[in-house]
Amino acid sequence: VGSELCASSDDQIRLLLKERGIREYLLHPLSLEDVRRTAEAALQRRWAEEFLVCETLGRGSSGVVHRVKRLRDGRMFAMKEVPTRLLREKDRQSLLQEVALMQKLEWPTIVSLTTAWENRQQRLHYMVMPFMEGGSLKSRISQALLPDAEGMDPLTRSTSSFSIREKHLGAWYLQCLHGMAYLHLQGVLHRDIKPDNLLLGQGGVCLQICDLGSAMRLPGKGPHPRKDASVEAPITTPLYSAPEVAKWQRTSAASDMWSVGATFYEAITLQTLAPPRFGGPQELGSWLASLADSLSVQSISTVATGSPSSSGELPSDDFRKALEALELTAGIATDYDFRGQGKLEEILCVPFDQRPCAAAILAERGNLSMLRSSLVVSKSTSSDVQTHWKETNRMLRKSMAASGLSSSFVQQL
Repeated sequence: VGSELCASSDDQIRLLLKERGIREYLLHPLSLEDVRRTAEAALQRRWAEEFLVCETLGRGSSGVVHRVKRLRDGRMFAMKEVPTRLLREKDRQSLLQEVALMQKLEWPTIVSLTTAWENRQQRLHYMVMPFMEGGSLKSRISQALLPDAEGMDPLTRSTSSFSIREKHLGAWYLQCLHGMAYLHLQGVLHRDIKPDNLLLGQGGVCLQICDLGSAMRLPGKGPHPRKDASVEAPITTPLYSAPEVAKWQRTSAASDMWSVGATFYEAITLQTLAPPRFGGPQELGSWLASLADSLSVQSISTVATGSPSSSGELPSDDFRKALEALELTAGIATDYDFRGQGKLEEILCVPFDQRPCAAAILAERGNLSMLRSSLVVSKSTSSDVQTHWKETNRMLRKSMAASGLSSSFVQQL
């Protein structure tokens, strides 16, 4: 500005600008990058001052989760702190994708994102979510595996005394399916459903799906979940991964459903579906791959009874024993019928292209009313229940139509 006005000092510049009728100006204007950095620093200071860290809830390979208090209203949240300094570009993109996905998704059985920011100077990324006081389903299973007051191991005492005999177990299962049906309709595969990633609210009624860090989108416009839609992807957590993922490195909405089945199998029986003797992911992957071959040629009744298939093959002895454990405990562990309404055997005992979608199971008689009751009790819907229920019915109809199923029996509740 000084050179243009032929001025040699700030005072001269002010005088010459005033003579030209210019009274408001910046002597040293900021670039857009300067403005961005200044705004980012101000936001970081604001967020850092807004949340008080109360305790560390857990540490994992990707970061640390804290329980924090928002100072302006005293509300509790969970804050995930992810160091980005050593992140590979692929992992960094996954982190940004998780944030972007959570910002778009709004559903009562999916954990929401309150806010997120990155401290570039300290190379830390923060994600703030509602705090789920009930812990994870994994923590409930771990508690149930502790010896009882008499010191008896839960796996040696009668099944009727299992500590996981939760009155809410059926409601948790249906809420998990409610979240999965929504994700799949959006064309999103979770890819890492397991007990650790199902969080429970205060009082243990509300369940929400968390951790979308491994999520992927199905190809095409949809509507989803189409049975022929899949993506190439490796195994995430072997204990809960579907056989077809281990065999062909491809995943679909049906693969997510296997993970739901394996997760609630463990909640019911207090044992993992995969044999515990497998020490590493490679052995477990081989077992799953062989199971994929077995399931591809056998019907549900063949796998359950252990009789030869038309090809003369027998299912894994481990798998048949797992199904026997399910048969013994599914009707005892909870008032909910996991073998009937829950279709747990049908999820686990058929080829992947025949697995029921989440919407189809929800539409079974009695499931919708139980789901609605659990949503009312948990008060997890942001809108009134009647409005959300209309959204749920629309979601089920679209999802079942995409799967090639009739939606005529979905009740208007």
